[in-house]
Amino acid sequence: MNNCIFFSISASAVTARQFQRELDLADKAILWALISASTKEGRKRVH
Repeated sequence: MNNCIFFSISASAVTARQFQRELDLADKAILWALISASTKEGRKRVH
């Protein structure tokens, strides 16, 4: 029974960490989209 509880706790911790990483990546993508959209000169420099 203890193993079962431990497994569920560790599994939820892993999913929480994964979810946090997904959120972080999404935040960065949104940030880059906003930056590139707001600065046309930056876009010209990239191309």
